[in-house]
Amino acid sequence: MIPNTGVLKALVLSVVSVAARESSAQYLPIVPTLQPALELDDSQIGAWAEYRAMNGALESKQRLALVGQGPKGYFLEVRVESPLFQEPVVFRFELPVGNVKASAQPWIDVMVGRRPPMRVLIPMPPPFPEFLASNALVGQERISAGARSFATMHYRNEKGGDVFEYWVSREAPPLGIVRSVKSGSIASEMQLLRLGQGARPEIINTPRQVDPAELGLELKQNLRKQ
Repeated sequence: MIPNTGVLKALVLSVVSVAARESSAQYLPIVPTLQPALELDDSQIGAWAEYRAMNGALESKQRLALVGQGPKGYFLEVRVESPLFQEPVVFRFELPVGNVKASAQPWIDVMVGRRPPMRVLIPMPPPFPEFLASNALVGQERISAGARSFATMHYRNEKGGDVFEYWVSREAPPLGIVRSVKSGSIASEMQLLRLGQGARPEIINTPRQVDPAELGLELKQNLRKQ
């Protein structure tokens, strides 16, 4: 899970926060987590998880799907449906193979509706080095989500006056996230609704590289008229 420090400095907290400072990505709902809670492998390709996400008072639906393998890792697509948007927005990341603490990629792909995808070069530092640290473990808990019960490990981290809590489980591929809660400056929450298999990539064309300003303009044009 990627906590929200700033979606994208630390959805993206990793992606969209950084973009927000350079463009108009502040219109994007925060995805509280993208960091895997378990090691990724080929068996998780095609797995998807749908979440109800809250960023402040804004509710969105987000679908995380592991859709294939890239040069350095696994492609994760995050589809965001928000009342702010006229059309859904899909983000694509390449999560590293192996150690989940590995440094994050320097780019993010974005597709608005069915328009041609764009690639923005945004350095994304590891979202939360303390994530899943042994001293952050609160304990084991069984919690209900999406009409199911999951055996989870509950972690809690504090940073800059904010508190981040995660409930993670190997029973919830692709990333293992069942629930995440951030309290403090801006409250956010992510709750698992459904799990499934058979996900296919939505971004199939080669992205065109753009700068953050062009991405911001595309996102602005996708906003619903108030």
